Amino acid sequence: MKETDGRCGETVHDKAASMRRERQDMPKVRSWLENLLGCTFQDTSLAEQLKGKDLVSSDGEYYEIKIRNAEYRYLYKKDILIETISNDQKNSPGWIYYSEADWLIYLYEPLDNLIGYKISMPALKRWWKFNEFRRSWDTKKVQNKGYKTINRVIPLNFLKEVQITYLPGEAGGYKVG
Repeated sequence: MKETDGRCGETVHDKAASMRRERQDMPKVRSWLENLLGCTFQDTSLAEQLKGKDLVSSDGEYYEIKIRNAEYRYLYKKDILIETISNDQKNSPGWIYYSEADWLIYLYEPLDNLIGYKISMPALKRWWKFNEFRRSWDTKKVQNKGYKTINRVIPLNFLKEVQITYLPGEAGGYKVG
C-alpha cells in the first residue's frame, strides 16, 4: 500500500498494510508455486515467519516470499533489491542478515501475471557477506510511515555464482512471464 505525503509527492509505503496484503495473497502465491515447482506448501508459525520463513515445502525446505509492487517490475531480469535495513529509525537489520530460509521467492505484481525468481538464500547471503563492501552499491530508500527501509540495488549480472531460477511459464491459472 502506498500514499503520497506532502513532501514533493514522495511515495510513502505502509509496510504493515503491505505485510497484511502479502499474507492475504499467500494462498494465491502458494497455489502458483505448487503448480510451478511441483511440491506442496504450508504456512509457517509466527516465530518462523520472524526468521524469514514464510512457507515450508513438502520436502522440508523453507521459503521466504517477497512480493514487489508493480512499480518495481521494470527491474525484472535486471536488478534485485536486497534489504539491508528494515527500519532506519531503529537500525533494524534487513532480511539479508536475519533470514533463515533455504530459498527466496522474489516476485513482481500483479498477482494475475506474476514473474520473479527463485534464489538460493544461503548462496545469496554468502555472496553478500563477501561483496557487501567490495564496491559502492546503489541505494534505494523506501519511505514508510515514520521510517525508511534501505535496500541495495544489485545488478543480476553480479550474482553469477548465486543460484537464480527465473519463474516464467503457466502455473496455477496465473499467466507468468
